[in-house]
Amino acid sequence: MRSTISPGASLDAPAAVAGPIIGLLWLIVDGGGFAEFVAVSVLAAVTALWWSAIGGSDPS
Repeated sequence: MRSTISPGASLDAPAAVAGPIIGLLWLIVDGGGFAEFVAVSVLAAVTALWWSAIGGSDPS
């Protein structure tokens, strides 16, 4: 059975994992509710993906 996940998506997964971690930290510091956790998690994940996209794949 072949995977339906594209190679680019699997490389972006570590950046997206940072979203909920940052959301939990924000929840602890700010004491917000579930909606705030979801909003911060999505914003952090999108920002991490965007940051890796503009950084490119050239490590030098």
